[in-house]
Amino acid sequence: MREDKYLIIYVDDSVMAQEMVSDGLKGTDYLVETANDVRDLEKRLLSEVNTLWQVDLFIFDFDMPDLTGAQIASSLDRVYKELKAIPFIIFSGKPREEVLKAIEAAQQSSPTFARNYRGYLEKKGESVGELLEKIQELLPG
Repeated sequence: MREDKYLIIYVDDSVMAQEMVSDGLKGTDYLVETANDVRDLEKRLLSEVNTLWQVDLFIFDFDMPDLTGAQIASSLDRVYKELKAIPFIIFSGKPREEVLKAIEAAQQSSPTFARNYRGYLEKKGESVGELLEKIQELLPG
C-alpha cells in the first residue's frame, strides 16, 4: 500500500484504455500506475526502490506486443521474487473464447498463473464499473 492507498499497476498497450481505467478509479482507495507493455512495466517496477514491495494488484490486458498478459502473469515471479503472491486480473477486449482458452492453458502450465489469477473481465462499454467492483472484492477499502 502506498500513500494509504492500494497500488494497482495496469498494463495495457492502449493509452485510451489506460486513461479509461485511471479516470474510473480516481477518487477511490486505489492508486493506479500504468504501463504500456512488459518493458514499460519493468521500468515502473524498478523506478522506485519500494515499488516491488508495494504492488497490491496487477491488471493485465490480454493482447499486447511482445508478451500477452497471461505470459507476463505467468513469469513475473521468476524475475521478481517479491511479486510471487501478487494477484492479478485479466481485462481484455479480445474475443471471450480466445481469452478463456489462453487462461485455461496458462492455469494448467503455470503454477504462478494458477495461484495468482483472480478473474477475467471483458473490456466493453461499462466495464470500468465492473472492474472497480472486482477490485473492491479483492482489495476492500
